[in-house]
Amino acid sequence: MKNTNSKTFKTGLIGTVAMTLVVSIGVVFSNKVLANSTTPKYQVGSVVRIADYAYSETNGYTLTNRHSWVGTVVSVTRKAYSNSVWVYKIQYPNGWHNDYVAEQDVTNIRNSHYNVGSVVKIANNAYSETNGYTLTNHHKELH
Repeated sequence: MKNTNSKTFKTGLIGTVAMTLVVSIGVVFSNKVLANSTTPKYQVGSVVRIADYAYSETNGYTLTNRHSWVGTVVSVTRKAYSNSVWVYKIQYPNGWHNDYVAEQDVTNIRNSHYNVGSVVKIANNAYSETNGYTLTNHHKELH
């Protein structure tokens, strides 16, 4: 029994073993991540994509509005955060940037489904291009 602030807590053998196991796994995982991360996955100049599951930068700014954005790595800093050891500053073609993106939130760019010269139809639910131009007047045309 352990008495803390006049409240009594019972810790049985199973609870102690479970707590020790959780702490041990966390330490092993943390050391494994640090040991396997002596070099960053991406270098300055790499073109990368913000993962669809990315939630926030290491400083708390949201990344949910940047899912699938493609940008260029402009700096790499060693900083342990969650499941990452590297943090990237990413610059986007539109001039915007994210300064503290954990490595776990960055992925490679998917291969394109189309090649230059392919004929495609604009989907009926397509609203606009990434630059804001409307696509609603192109729904029935082949391009």
